[in-house]
Parts: sequence; structure tokens; C-alpha cells
Amino acid sequence: FTEDLLRVYPQLRGLIAETVVQKWRYGNCYRRPGTHFDAMRRYNADAANVIQFAGDYFAEVSGTIEDATRPGVETARVVASGLGDQG
Repeated sequence: FTEDLLRVYPQLRGLIAETVVQKWRYGNCYRRPGTHFDAMRRYNADAANVIQFAGDYFAEVSGTIEDATRPGVETARVVASGLGDQG
């Protein structure tokens, strides 16, 4: 997994301290309707946070590929803006 990641992002070489791959019985999960998720959204919108989250659980349950990919694109933008002149 790490070697595949480094082929796509070679600038990460030497920055990854540990890689853990887990096999989960269920590959996807959804927030229950009515779950309060605003705190997580606010946290994730702040580029100053070192850890950023992306995943289907940021979208309402609809099952579209757009909903599945949108959080990743949005998180990538936040991370890129947080890197500023570092990237």
C-alpha cells in the first residue's frame, strides 16, 4: 500500500512513519439519520488541523458516486490550502 501511495505522491517518501492495513468485515458505514455531524464538519473545514477526514459518511445517504467522491475532493482542497507555500 505504501509503495503504491509513494508512486502517486513521491514527495511523501520519508514522511510516513507507519502503515496499517485492516480488513473490515463491512466496507462501508453510514451515519444514522439525525446524527449531529456539525462539529466534525467544522473541524474538517479548518486547514490548520493536521488530520483531515474524508469519506462517504460526510454525504447524505444517496448512493451516488458524486456523493462518494465529493468529500475527498473537498478535503484535498482544504489540505492544499493549508500547505500554502509549503507544497
